[in-house]
Amino acid sequence: MVDVKNMKWSFSRLNSFYSCKHAWFRSYILKEKGLDNSFANYGTMVHEIFEKYAKGQLEIYELSDEFEKQFNDKVWDFPPNKYTDLCESYKNQGIDYFNNFDGFDDYKILGVEKEIKFELDGYKFIGYIDSLLEDKDGNLIIQDFKSKASFKSKAEQKEYARQLYLYSIPVIEEYNKYPSKLVFNMFRKQNIVEISFDIKTLEEAKEWALNTIKLIEQEEEFEATVND
Repeated sequence: MVDVKNMKWSFSRLNSFYSCKHAWFRSYILKEKGLDNSFANYGTMVHEIFEKYAKGQLEIYELSDEFEKQFNDKVWDFPPNKYTDLCESYKNQGIDYFNNFDGFDDYKILGVEKEIKFELDGYKFIGYIDSLLEDKDGNLIIQDFKSKASFKSKAEQKEYARQLYLYSIPVIEEYNKYPSKLVFNMFRKQNIVEISFDIKTLEEAKEWALNTIKLIEQEEEFEATVND
């Protein structure tokens, strides 16, 4: 068994345990750095553009040009796909999104890439909210940007929503009220998924997080999940 007593937890650190226990061990116990990939780098680049816009460092009419410039300046190594040129597809979809982006409507931006820290049963957690918004009626919205085209199923959507439910914990503590909804902005396909906030699901997310930590604490083998 591993000693995770002083570990800081995050949703990705918990969720990656289910993808491959061996990879989790090498990443978080042995501290080995994995290889970058174009899908993750693409998402990071778009997040940075949204952050600059939200902070007033880029105007809305500059976003498409900024995206295209950054895309052209980077070396992309998307895997081959027999149906499409992924590099060209991701580029065109990004340009199209920012050409049609009309801002955050009438929302007030309370935070962007907002660092959050909280505890669950003595375990320390950390995370970053892509954007925390407030509408004209004072309702809070937690928004996450995703380069995924869509969720494959309701079950997958629920898995991803756990992250935003966990992020809501320090938001509730800071603002003394629950968010009204959680939003996934799946920008590449211009798909918006809204989830009405549910207290029961928040409690389920907390339980999932604590149960996952217990599984990690009890794990001894950390066997690899083989995936070509």
